[in-house]
Amino acid sequence: MEQTELDEVARNLREAVAASPTCNAELDAWYKRSTDILNDLRARFPDFELPHEVMLYFADGDIRAKDVDYRMSQNAEILDTVARLERGSPG
Repeated sequence: MEQTELDEVARNLREAVAASPTCNAELDAWYKRSTDILNDLRARFPDFELPHEVMLYFADGDIRAKDVDYRMSQNAEILDTVARLERGSPG
């Protein structure tokens, strides 16, 4: 994958972190947006396999909405993944 493509994946993941739910009222919007992001990434980069922690992140919005520590931990983990992508490491 080229760096411009990795940067695009990273940008989408940053967007997901920024929208991470902080309460149950935000869950419907979060799951809609996260599904849109995943579908877009899969359509544009079909050969790129998102890391396991990213897939967990997209599935765990409800837990992050209830548990601040978990939210902070998962957000930090995804931002670490973003940093790796921006350095050119897809995995």
